[in-house]
Amino acid sequence: MMYERKPDGGIGPKIPGVKITFVRENGSATKTVTTNKDGFYRISLKKGRYIVSATHSDYEEYTSSPGFIVVTGSGYQTGNIFMKKILMTTVLLIRHAEKSNDSLSSAGMLRADELVHVAKKAGVEAIFATNTNRSQETVQPLATELGLILNIYQQYDEIQEISNKVLTKYAGKVVLVAGHSDTLHTIIEAFGGDPNKCCINGDEFDNLCVITIYGPGKYMDGSRDFDPMCAELL
Repeated sequence: MMYERKPDGGIGPKIPGVKITFVRENGSATKTVTTNKDGFYRISLKKGRYIVSATHSDYEEYTSSPGFIVVTGSGYQTGNIFMKKILMTTVLLIRHAEKSNDSLSSAGMLRADELVHVAKKAGVEAIFATNTNRSQETVQPLATELGLILNIYQQYDEIQEISNKVLTKYAGKVVLVAGHSDTLHTIIEAFGGDPNKCCINGDEFDNLCVITIYGPGKYMDGSRDFDPMCAELL
């Protein structure tokens, strides 16, 4: 059977449509099978040791390597395989709203209220703002609406820490990060992306950049998939 492995180590539902490949230790034979709608598979194999791999578009690729599955050749054997779901982490990146000195102007306060309507249905589970009034005032209405406490970071000195925290503590979730016109590109780079693909210009307050990172922990080796998109706040 093919099962989902939950993040807490538990066993999840059975997985249909998984392609499983068995390669004999010496490479002399390769056989494939696909799990049915009940996550079940059946395959006939000769006695020997096999490296097993499994693929599915919604799950991380599984491989038994460097280990083997041993086929004894003495009747039926049960070969349960467990796959982890691909985590998709989404970062909604915004610039603070219009300001008057370090606080929001009346136009900025209206935009902060509008952010509530735009973002509250996105499933945001964490909000990050810098140690400035204008940044915190931009996202506080949303935090209040969602019952969240703001994560405060130093405007220039803790950007990499944000990336690390999001991709560990909030992997697979949706978070919102409020930045500044001169830090947006640095934040995108911290997530491994191309800042030229973010369309928030220095004189704009009504856009957000959507960053999607596929897979857990990939930030550690810089090999992330990065998918930026832009959307209008108003």
